[in-house]
Amino acid sequence: MIIDAHAHIGGMLLNGKENTVDALIAHMDEYGVDKAILFPILPLPLARPDVLELARNKGFRNDLVFSAVKKFPERLFGIYCVNPRNPGEVSSIDDRIRDGSVVALKIHPFLHGFKPQSSVSEVIVEKCIENKVPLYIHSGPGASPLEIGQLADRYPGVNFIIGHMGECVEHVFECVMVASQSKNVFFETS
Repeated sequence: MIIDAHAHIGGMLLNGKENTVDALIAHMDEYGVDKAILFPILPLPLARPDVLELARNKGFRNDLVFSAVKKFPERLFGIYCVNPRNPGEVSSIDDRIRDGSVVALKIHPFLHGFKPQSSVSEVIVEKCIENKVPLYIHSGPGASPLEIGQLADRYPGVNFIIGHMGECVEHVFECVMVASQSKNVFFETS
């Protein structure tokens, strides 16, 4: 079985066509991919201040993930990217997990403006404990593997996934070190 561990829908493909769930499933079929873990997408490019502000305020397209998983529940597993500062998103976590829309939570410390080991993260970690789901943390600026490891050490009952294997070369070794020292830390390599 082949599983794509980090897929997105929304936006445009390189060929100029819309990146829909049907297009994703067609590509999966074409290349022999059985299942995919589906992440919400952000408006890009984040380097533009207006787009970054839009992303911080409007957030990720979680709605696309929820509807895609409902359409193809046998092929797709959803990830819910939650802004811990948005009470509406936090309050909907239990329902989204219960209805099968998502199998894990994700936080994006850089985008939402907090450190992984800060009290802001604790709300989401507690939801992971309550619902017995892993927490994917988008690594990179403001969220190094060492910082994610500090949070994981405080919550040994939660599985943490370091996204993008640290996101840059200097963090790859940190990522491997943290994952090798903590039984509840894993990394994905997209």
